[in-house]
Amino acid sequence: MTRNKLITFCYLFITGIGLAMRYTAGPDALGWLWAATLALAAITIGAFILVSQRARPAADAELSLYGGAPADRTQVTLWVLLLLTGMVFGYTRYIAFIQSPDTLLGTWTHTAQGQAWKERRAMSTTSFLKLKTQAAVTEDVRLRVVGKLEALQPIRDENNLPILNEDGRWAFSQYNLKQDSGEITIPAGTPANTEILIQKPFTSIERVEALNTPTAPVHLRILQPQNTVSLFARSGRVVVPVSVLGRINSDPWVYSFKTILSVQPEYIQYQPDGPYFKIARQNIRVTMDPATPGYEVLASSDAYGYDIALTGELVSAPHSSNKAGFDQANYLESYNIGGQIRLQVPRDAEAPAPIQVILPQDADRPRTGNGLVEFSLYLRDEIVRVIKQTTPQPNAAFHGALTLGLRYGMQNTVSMANDMYKNTPVPPPIPLGKHTDRLIADEFRYSGINHVLAVSGLHVTIITVMFMGIFAMVKVSKKVYVPFIIFALVIFAIITGARPSTLRAVIMNSLFLLTWGYMSESIRSSALLGVPIAAIIILLQNPAMAIDPSFTLSFGAILSLAILTQPFFDLFKRLKGNDFAVLVILLTVLTWAFARHWLFVTTLRFWVFYTVLGVVLFALSRMLTRMGFTPLRDYGLANLPPGIAGFIAAQFGIQIGMMVPLSPFYFFRWPVAGAYANLIAIPLVGVVLQLSMLAGLTGLIPGIGIYIALFLSAANWIFSIGFLLIGHYFSRWFIYPFMTKPTVYDLGVYFAAVAVFAYWRPLWFRVVRPFWRRASSSRRIIACGSLAVLLLGIGWGCQHEQAQMRPEGELEISVLSVGYASGIMVNTPDRRTILIDSGNFVTSPTTRIDAERTILPQIFAKQIRSLESLVITSPAAEHSGGIETVFTAMDVKHCDYPAAVAPVLAKEPLASILDERSPNRIKHRISGTTITPRMLTAGDIIYQTECDGKPFIMEALGPREGDTQTPLSVRIQFGDFVMLVTSDLTLAQQQEFLANTPPEKLKAQVVVAPHHGTAGLETVKIGLPDAMPQQLANITGKLLKATEAEAVVFEFGNPRPVEPLLYKVARKIHGLTRRAAEDALPTALNLATDTDGAIHIQSDGVGYRLTTQLSETGSEVDEPTLLEIGGW
Repeated sequence: MTRNKLITFCYLFITGIGLAMRYTAGPDALGWLWAATLALAAITIGAFILVSQRARPAADAELSLYGGAPADRTQVTLWVLLLLTGMVFGYTRYIAFIQSPDTLLGTWTHTAQGQAWKERRAMSTTSFLKLKTQAAVTEDVRLRVVGKLEALQPIRDENNLPILNEDGRWAFSQYNLKQDSGEITIPAGTPANTEILIQKPFTSIERVEALNTPTAPVHLRILQPQNTVSLFARSGRVVVPVSVLGRINSDPWVYSFKTILSVQPEYIQYQPDGPYFKIARQNIRVTMDPATPGYEVLASSDAYGYDIALTGELVSAPHSSNKAGFDQANYLESYNIGGQIRLQVPRDAEAPAPIQVILPQDADRPRTGNGLVEFSLYLRDEIVRVIKQTTPQPNAAFHGALTLGLRYGMQNTVSMANDMYKNTPVPPPIPLGKHTDRLIADEFRYSGINHVLAVSGLHVTIITVMFMGIFAMVKVSKKVYVPFIIFALVIFAIITGARPSTLRAVIMNSLFLLTWGYMSESIRSSALLGVPIAAIIILLQNPAMAIDPSFTLSFGAILSLAILTQPFFDLFKRLKGNDFAVLVILLTVLTWAFARHWLFVTTLRFWVFYTVLGVVLFALSRMLTRMGFTPLRDYGLANLPPGIAGFIAAQFGIQIGMMVPLSPFYFFRWPVAGAYANLIAIPLVGVVLQLSMLAGLTGLIPGIGIYIALFLSAANWIFSIGFLLIGHYFSRWFIYPFMTKPTVYDLGVYFAAVAVFAYWRPLWFRVVRPFWRRASSSRRIIACGSLAVLLLGIGWGCQHEQAQMRPEGELEISVLSVGYASGIMVNTPDRRTILIDSGNFVTSPTTRIDAERTILPQIFAKQIRSLESLVITSPAAEHSGGIETVFTAMDVKHCDYPAAVAPVLAKEPLASILDERSPNRIKHRISGTTITPRMLTAGDIIYQTECDGKPFIMEALGPREGDTQTPLSVRIQFGDFVMLVTSDLTLAQQQEFLANTPPEKLKAQVVVAPHHGTAGLETVKIGLPDAMPQQLANITGKLLKATEAEAVVFEFGNPRPVEPLLYKVARKIHGLTRRAAEDALPTALNLATDTDGAIHIQSDGVGYRLTTQLSETGSEVDEPTLLEIGGW
């Protein structure tokens, strides 16, 4: 198989994984998929063997230069076979990875002739059972399963600890018991292929008995699910602890405030005193607090390989509570983690520890892990010791993250501009301006150089070059030292955690070293071959990594470098003399706009201006050149030193090929400063990394080694200070802007255009020009017409995707899940967007800005670029904390607020922002990014329009004029649908609101409960008053009853960040308020954002549809609860 076919096969394999993610087949199809994969593979291999390679002369010299003659039909057939084989293989591998195939044990049928149980195969181990309906059930079916259970219980020693044999096997006693599933009811109406889990353990099945006599035939399959960790993980707030016997299978993540262990369980006891189940796959993530007994033993690299017994609540990871939020469940699943346990510190000193290290019998120390991994972790710890001894903070934390991948050491390291460093033994060499509490990791993120903390191809390449230089200095043949460098890279991958980016880089650099050392291949050809091979090696083991940001960004970066650097260099080297000066001027203007007026950059008028400016300047350049005025002569990019010119072209390739499309796709943001900061940071990181690595290694030499390391670290301190300054200043000079998230369709169109730019020469000489020469006039016209239709279709597809996100003529409201705060996104029927409240700004124990973390991602995920209005209903921080973030991130036409919020807007920095973006400022009037503040009282209109004859109106119901204390209450109406938002009304304000609002204005289908369901908390000093339940029933209950609502929504979450002293009372009041709501509106749906996630309402002006992101029980699943009323 040739190089190109091998590369193509790898990419088709990845394409197949993508198709499987989009169109996922069930486990029943897995056997057929594997059969199809093997059949296609056999046909494809046979075809390649049988078809001889025919040498065909090129049509002309240019055609030969760009790839030879076009392929004939035989070659096309082979490519099609290769395409099908790669895609089917990728599709099958992903399905096999995510869906553990259940084992069919037998079938049970019940007909008029009687019942029959047909066993297909015996159970392989103790497990739960599944019933699967083969046809729809028309009447209730009651049955039970009878069998046997071989219950395993660990043998314990005199300390009541499980015994581990000398060979590393757990010792068990087996008890043979009869087992009965109890009565199982399959209700009428159950559709075909429905699975019912029987959570009782069986080791074998004897029979299945019918407990009633259904008249219609019943056909069931009995399945044995695979014992994965996720099968035993529970959801919800009250979880029964499980017991786990297993082994720590990776290096612990040690933070200053916790340690995270990855445990590979061998057995799990699902119920107290129940049997132990043998686990087939998946790991458990275990979190320990420093107060946990035995913490010191486990919070170190020595814990890798330890056998442990632990007890804790095994919970499934939560799915995202907002549509565009981080989905922890999918993230952990991609890393083969099926559940999480947070160990509880025992309150009683005599209570057993929740986790114990188990020693094998007659052994004086625990078992260890793989010898190579043990050595690598020991080497890492020794290098860390040297770094800490020879480097002050914060440089030591930076060196540890950069050199060894210890990013968690940077978690709480504050900026060098923090005043705490003024009194350290080695203070900053220059003053950095005003004090800041921003973390260094945040500065790196904002300045676009955060990638240096994620060990990737840059780090591995620098280390490869360093070792190549060392061996070259001592004149060792490359054929001799290549294996030693590859071994060193493997050690480095283990040290840094073997993340996808590191594995990709190690595989690629190893392939490069082998092909360069023994086959004399070029760097570019080695990279183009190494990227897909590295990808397929990683994805064969874990295909779910295909959409993981670390995987995609890492491979995207190296592909951008390999494919786009040369085309950009070829493009820019044509610009010489005056044209080169114009390029510099245009880049300077763009840089100024990025730094000083980002919102203007996001408007169409800026790009029209910029295009016109470019056309005018290039026309002026050509005119001056013809006149002989060329002060730069023929100077251009090609006259720069090759390394600098190539590096500049590479930065363009990285930004266009990876950062611009993928950073917004994954993070909704693009670090614009990175395009400039990396011009300095990347060369500097090569110096810092090499000096840090050399210092760490030489420090291991006994005696004089630590002094050599001190000398190297002293020099490295200067360079690392420079790197930290880059992060600090670039994060101050540039913003870290939000960008609209591209859809998968958008990415496909974008990368297709990038591919055309990168490969235009082969496309032109191998496809376009040969066709154009041979084609008749009619075929040329058809081809041009087809191209025009294709471009129009692409444009229509982009418009259609946007229309699907925000359908015209439909009202969409999302009550976002932002904890004990408020954020409501309203998409009007004419496709305008209004945001009600901006969430909280929490600084303790860690900084959390709801607007940045949750609200703005929801907005930009729908490709919304501007707000018609930001409505702030209350001065409380949980409503107004994100105003500055929203103002900075996007164009806001109006800011609507009650008199109570005016003091908040009068404080800095909001006052300066409103003054800067007032309609009186010419800069923002030209760019169309002004903000018009509007103070509202009862009766004022926020926004109104009409769609299909149905009016949409959003108005204020309160406060009354002259009231400077009451929050803003908002009424949203579209046709027959009404929603009421009552903000932070206290109990007294609720009574006044009820008395002063016309009854017809209070009627609503959906109402957002006042004050997060904790109204009355403002009157509490200590403890919950006895009269509180009755007060809530008489006031909040009366208000809700007056609305006659069909759904009541509570914006709730952990109240502790807002009410640190009364958070327990707040929880109790919330529970009482929900009970009052149920009593007042017994038929209404009662929802809360902490248990149901975001609440989504859609209305066509006649009926409405209400869905929640999570289930009503808070089980964190993707199946939304549903309420449909009216014409929907």
